[in-house]
Amino acid sequence: MCALIKKQKVKNVLNLVERGSVRRTKRSVTWWVVILGVGVFYTTGHASVGEAHNLFSKGKFAEAGAALDRHLRSNPKASDAAAAMLLRGQCYLREGQKQKAESIWQSLTIKFAQSEEAAHAQSALFDYYQNEKRADLARKVSEQLVRNFPRHTQTVRVVVGLADEHFHNQQYDAARKLYESVAWGLDAGQRKRLYLSKAYSSGSGRAASFFAMAQEVFVINPAEAIPLYEAFLKEAPTSPDVNQAKTRLAVGYSKLPDPEKRNEAERLWKEVIAHGSRTDEWVLESRWYLIQLLAGPKNQWKQAIGQLDQQIQEVRPQSFRHEQALFAKAWLLWANQQWAEAAKQFQTLVDAYPAKAAHAPVQFYLKDCLAKQG
Repeated sequence: MCALIKKQKVKNVLNLVERGSVRRTKRSVTWWVVILGVGVFYTTGHASVGEAHNLFSKGKFAEAGAALDRHLRSNPKASDAAAAMLLRGQCYLREGQKQKAESIWQSLTIKFAQSEEAAHAQSALFDYYQNEKRADLARKVSEQLVRNFPRHTQTVRVVVGLADEHFHNQQYDAARKLYESVAWGLDAGQRKRLYLSKAYSSGSGRAASFFAMAQEVFVINPAEAIPLYEAFLKEAPTSPDVNQAKTRLAVGYSKLPDPEKRNEAERLWKEVIAHGSRTDEWVLESRWYLIQLLAGPKNQWKQAIGQLDQQIQEVRPQSFRHEQALFAKAWLLWANQQWAEAAKQFQTLVDAYPAKAAHAPVQFYLKDCLAKQG
């Protein structure tokens, strides 16, 4: 009966506020409610949860929990009830009441199954079960996250945690499956472990697996193929595919912002050139990548021209690589305002490949060089 009287009085106060008989401020409403004995937390729900967060951040877990209890009793269907339950579980956990934390998070996942808070509650349950060494329940929660929240960041965090555990225990096939289930959300380091897991769990030999996976990844992103080529070279240093692996590993290094990695790329390309056959495809590839590095990021165009001279001497005339080197040398001279030398080199290109005389860019560069010499 007393509760009904209080409820009616609160309703009357709100009616007065609606009609303007009481000032429409949060402070006046709260004051009247306190007089009626309903409690100090009759404000908006967000204020109560906000205050609880403030108390929680100060380490006052019992006080925060009490505030949340009052809020949930007074506003069980409030829009922030799920957030209140999530935080209440954290308060229980900090107070050492683990079973109560588990219980309220489980209730949250049932009562507000599709909410953002449910994803975080399942994530918190996963951490709790992991810490308590309850592996079966942790795995069950991770499966629920994948099923209920397949594109959520908490799902990625939990699944990657399990995958990493399998990876470090050398259970590569299990790790691979887990990484693949959240492949869309993996960062560079996690993708590296995915690729390595695929290679390690392949039915073929380890070296062959690393090389095959590296080739596949290189087409998509050369930088992400780095660990795979490194693993291959470590596993099979005398393989016939070493020159290709070194060439492409260097390409991956050259894509990184670290200047030291670009220096390592230069070293690898020079190593391939020095030890390979002049006509080897990967010697020619390495030299072309080296030329681009020297002419571009390193701004060492004279060294680039030195490499082009080597290519002109070593490759077969009337081949793509020969024509490529003649044009690149002429263009580099033009770009660095060596007008006389550039004009001479463009004429050498036209003499070797007469069809280039009608090529509009070549005509432009020749005319430009002649004009600027005069």
